[in-house]
Amino acid sequence: MLEHRYVKFVFDEWLRLSQQYLDQDKTYDDHYTRFEAELDKVRVPAGSKSDILNEAVDAVLKLSPNELPEIPDVPDAPISWRLVAALHRELARLSSGEHYLSYRSALRVCPGVSLSTVHAIAGALSRHGVIEIVSRGRAGEKGKASVFRYLLPDEEQEIEI
Repeated sequence: MLEHRYVKFVFDEWLRLSQQYLDQDKTYDDHYTRFEAELDKVRVPAGSKSDILNEAVDAVLKLSPNELPEIPDVPDAPISWRLVAALHRELARLSSGEHYLSYRSALRVCPGVSLSTVHAIAGALSRHGVIEIVSRGRAGEKGKASVFRYLLPDEEQEIEI
């Protein structure tokens, strides 16, 4: 457990980075109390998760089909699988590893695909070694997105080396 002085230091930095996303009617003490109560849940400045998701979605929507990840052992994988895999790849790049993603958010790269199909795609991608489902979210509960890890090598990083 962190000493109080370190927690306070971390909170002050989090508050500085999150200020533009916070309720301005709340006081420093209000934010600090909430921070302490949810300390184990705080990973990034408020608003950053949606910024990362938007950036990842935008990047995926700009990709051509030949830039989408190949699914191991499934050479004829549906484009929807490859789009969702690309979204996981972008989120992994932007979050340095494990990342959150709700199935509803994944729909943003697969227009016309149902929520249940996106859920099934995640299972297929997990089965074929594209992603690992680290923890499952809870349907209908805000803030309870699943946590994933992208498992394929990042070709873009390999080329740069």
